[in-house]
Amino acid sequence: QGMYDSTLILWSSDNGGPSDHGNNFPLRGHKGTDFEGGVRVAAFISGGWLPSPLRATALDGLMHIADLHATFVVLGGGTAADATADDRADKAGLPPVDSLDMSGLFRGSNATSPRTVLPLRTLGDSATSPSDQQGGVIGTYGGALWKLVTGSQGGYYTSIYYPNGTKPAELPPCGLPGCLFNLTADPTEHDDLSNSSRPEVQRIFILLQSELDAAGRSYFQ
Repeated sequence: QGMYDSTLILWSSDNGGPSDHGNNFPLRGHKGTDFEGGVRVAAFISGGWLPSPLRATALDGLMHIADLHATFVVLGGGTAADATADDRADKAGLPPVDSLDMSGLFRGSNATSPRTVLPLRTLGDSATSPSDQQGGVIGTYGGALWKLVTGSQGGYYTSIYYPNGTKPAELPPCGLPGCLFNLTADPTEHDDLSNSSRPEVQRIFILLQSELDAAGRSYFQ
């Protein structure tokens, strides 16, 4: 029937693996944490609709699962305005839809992702102490990916084979204002740069703190 020729298939995991069912080696952390082992997931697109030049290639850019909403609206014939319009939510005083259209990446007409900031978790009020507020946000600055992680999130490392009877090493919690990682240079999050004396690093640290705070203020309570 030729249906495959006009079909786009997207597959994506929802989160990293839980530590009691395997591992995310060599990434740090697991499901339920904001470390890369918990939030960097496998995904691919396929189908006859996919342009030939994009097949068997890799795309490098930020994308949130929420972006699928706007992307599919546009791919289905709608507009970006259609994807973000929600009169009922507006009347209820809810935050605006922040899904971003990634159809340009899927079509090959855009080589870069329109998303430059990706909130992972907003600072909540369920922590046992202020310094234990768990949060996370990723941002693109100076051509590199940077991440801020706050609170105590159990970001330990596993071996290739895990669980294997070993006990996770106790790692100091990030607390507040948090741990800062350059994911481009350090994807396994070994080097916390929050205490760096470099002005440009401290500027990024402050910017990510502001992004995390802004995400928390706009979150519907």
